Amino acid sequence: MSSIAKNTAIYGLVTALAISIFMNYVFYNQVQNLSNQIYTLQSTSNNTEEKQIRPQSTRMFTSENTQTIMAVAVRQVLTNDFFQTYAFEGATLQVTVEIKPGDGKILVNTVTPTGVDFQSSARTAVQVAERITDADLSKSDIIFSIASSEDIRSVDGQSAGAAMTVLLISELTQQDLRNDVLITGTINPDGTVGRVGGIKEKADAAGKYGAKIFLVPPAQSMIQVQTCEEKRIGTILYKNCRYEPASLSEITLDEYGMDVTEVKNVEEALSYFTKQ
Repeated sequence: MSSIAKNTAIYGLVTALAISIFMNYVFYNQVQNLSNQIYTLQSTSNNTEEKQIRPQSTRMFTSENTQTIMAVAVRQVLTNDFFQTYAFEGATLQVTVEIKPGDGKILVNTVTPTGVDFQSSARTAVQVAERITDADLSKSDIIFSIASSEDIRSVDGQSAGAAMTVLLISELTQQDLRNDVLITGTINPDGTVGRVGGIKEKADAAGKYGAKIFLVPPAQSMIQVQTCEEKRIGTILYKNCRYEPASLSEITLDEYGMDVTEVKNVEEALSYFTKQ
């Protein structure tokens, strides 16, 4: 076979292979698009069935009595002006919610500088509250207000997410909340309560406020406590420190008479706030 014929044959095979790969790619994309369309139709069908099974309330929601809940945060405190050293301590925040006729806005009104975390927590709180109460808030504006008597320069709103959700649900269902129960935790879209930082500082703030029950996320009722041992050898004092796990509830019961309890989701948390 001549070199021209060989080159022609190779070119033909390469062309055929390229066409085959292209056709397989097109076929694969068509299959993927079809699968996505089927999934979308199934999701739409499931959502429609769920709405038929659990119809949302179409009545107009407005606040009759503005509800209030206390939340906890961690703030920076200057401990040494000369060296500019800081420590962290807990602080309490008063959160209120108001429902007005509107077009679905979710607003945060505060004199304390807040970031994206507080705004996103407010949106998630509304979504979870709507699902749990079967309420339709598309024709209502939700206004969260936050205030504190302490000098707090910034607020991490994520840790107030669970409290905001409990507050809004109580407003929608017209349930009174106990003022001796406080909660810290983020709120997830599925209604579960998520982890936060500064648990000990927040527990101290709740205890000083006068809470009898402090609700925390799962696996956060145990904290690490530093214990130190001193030993003197001659004129030298040796200090050996280590961290050990300790029950936060035992600590707060001794200091404030406050119990610390873990909650998995907002429904479980709500049961403590409404239990008389």
